[in-house]
Amino acid sequence: MKPYAWMFLLALAFLPSCTGSTTDEIAAVLAVAVAPPNSAPQIRFYDTSRLQPGSGASISGCQKTSAQDSVCQLVWSWTLDQPIVSVLYQRGLQGGAGDQLWVLTASDLRRYSATGFTTNPAAAPPLPANTLDTPGLGVNCSQGYLRLGSSTLLVVCPPTDPTSTALPTAWQVNLNTPTLNPSINPPLDLSALAAFTPLRLSLDNQDRLLYLSRQTIGIGTTRGSTDVFRDLTTLAGRPGATAVPSDFIFLTDTRSNTSTAYGLYDDPIGGDPNTYLLSWDLSSTPSFTPSPTPIPPSTEVPFSANTFATGGPPLVVFGSPVCTGTTCSATNGRGLARFDGGYKLPPANLLSRSLQYSSAVLGLDRYLYAAQANSSFLRVLDFFGPTESLTASGLNTLTLDPQANTPTVALAYIPVVQ
Repeated sequence: MKPYAWMFLLALAFLPSCTGSTTDEIAAVLAVAVAPPNSAPQIRFYDTSRLQPGSGASISGCQKTSAQDSVCQLVWSWTLDQPIVSVLYQRGLQGGAGDQLWVLTASDLRRYSATGFTTNPAAAPPLPANTLDTPGLGVNCSQGYLRLGSSTLLVVCPPTDPTSTALPTAWQVNLNTPTLNPSINPPLDLSALAAFTPLRLSLDNQDRLLYLSRQTIGIGTTRGSTDVFRDLTTLAGRPGATAVPSDFIFLTDTRSNTSTAYGLYDDPIGGDPNTYLLSWDLSSTPSFTPSPTPIPPSTEVPFSANTFATGGPPLVVFGSPVCTGTTCSATNGRGLARFDGGYKLPPANLLSRSLQYSSAVLGLDRYLYAAQANSSFLRVLDFFGPTESLTASGLNTLTLDPQANTPTVALAYIPVVQ
């Protein structure tokens, strides 16, 4: 949501089934991209075992006088020269380069080696050289996102206005020989999709481009064949004409051998308070079986789940503000939900429905790490048990930067070898 995702799913399938976590068996760091208000952007790396429920970390603060004395174990940090939009961890390909951390800024894409990462502050690696051949994106990618296929990375720079009918600019990057040099790897030709904007894009596990619009889902970059494209304008229960796709991912579940595309729709201008999840079974191509599901149930307070957490099933969505042009709502964008056959929300007395999140990632340890929007608050949820019966012992709320209240913009979960 992706090579590392498939490996994550395979690993998840073999994790023991139990009600407690296995955190002491999995060493990992959480990469936290932050935007300090008066200093350079950073990626801070935390020992995940020091963030989880029962670790001693708390809302009173993580960072102390030194990294070694920190309750939350800030292991090390990198300082960058550009504001960060997204970070994504890629497991090393067989016979290829090692583990990588991809960093998307508003103006460029970077690739840093993630080999040798550690939870030991004394062995923390410095910021390595950017190993991506790129002259810069040449477009405003401040709303950009990344998706991984089996051997390529999809880089998407959509219009900054989510309701715009302009086409996004996108590239597929070969993970073995990555480059964004326009003479070698020009942007994808999406002109055949001009009639279907606004668009969200993703990749399947064969590196085929998937696209989602207001009324259609398709595979490939042209509409020339019904074998690779299916019109869904007659979809029952589809959101209204002013709803736009707000996110789109493809997941393969190795346990059930199923492949599913998930799309979210929101209505930033038409007044519909619900977010709609639509799913398509892509296990046999082409076999689209839409099942529209407005979320949450009518008994719940509406929230807008605009972004998927990465890391594979259980599929997680979480709230972020709905934007119209450059104006984002401060109230429409709430809560946290989990999809494993149906939307399930944590108890309201435990996790407020009014919370908004900027990023989240589900780790191999089966903890969900969710960053609250416009703050340094991090919520860590134990996802071994049922979401709807989550108790206080399965949730940790902490602040990563109590002095500066530095906003978190993106997260990545990175397993390490001790």
